[in-house]
Amino acid sequence: MLKPVFCSFPAAPLTTDCFNDITDYNFSESFVRQVIKEGQPYTDMNFLPTRKSLLCPENKNNGISEEQAELYLTLKWWRASEMREFPILWSLNIKPENIKQGSIGNCYFITAISSLASLPNILEDVFITKETNEAGIYAMRFFLNGLPRIVVVDDYLPVRADGSQAFAKSTYSDEFWISLLEKAWAKLHGSYCMIDNGRIDLVFSALTNRPTYLFTHKTKDFSPELLWQKLKTASRMRMLMASYTPV
Repeated sequence: MLKPVFCSFPAAPLTTDCFNDITDYNFSESFVRQVIKEGQPYTDMNFLPTRKSLLCPENKNNGISEEQAELYLTLKWWRASEMREFPILWSLNIKPENIKQGSIGNCYFITAISSLASLPNILEDVFITKETNEAGIYAMRFFLNGLPRIVVVDDYLPVRADGSQAFAKSTYSDEFWISLLEKAWAKLHGSYCMIDNGRIDLVFSALTNRPTYLFTHKTKDFSPELLWQKLKTASRMRMLMASYTPV
């Protein structure tokens, strides 16, 4: 049984993550199976491969730098099948060290899934669609406020001018679960720029539906000894643990 998650990070002002309106994301599993059966390339009309899915001017692009926003404007969208002749969802070995962050400041997200990669069955359970398919459609299950929500994405992914993936990816070039999971997280927030900075505990909760314990540094009652005791307790209880530095 998966234990509660222990998260540690230096103290910083926290903002509440606002998930995008997910009404349109309640696809049925039967719909996904039908699209896969038909085998025609699927395009997600709720998260199109356009600039709107990369940037969010109405929210000042979530405060990302002008340089980063300009980079987003140069990106193209390729399907996984356009990047690799034989794309796969999973490799034989899911390991934390296989997960590589891209050009988004979402280390909180990368850290969370890297921690979960030590228990591959937990990440595999997120994916309702378990294998690659010619339609390029993938369904994943998240938990928002404890309620399950199915998020469906296509396999269009942002790439740079040279064809390399711009955002999170696997060190195994044929493996795409990391990129697709990040895309689903971006869709939940409305665009990729909106997942720049965030809270690691919300990622753990959304992916596992388990409670998290968040411990901040540099508070009045903080001490290295207290942190060490909490780490030992979490280890003894076999909790997943992760840390990050919010910006």
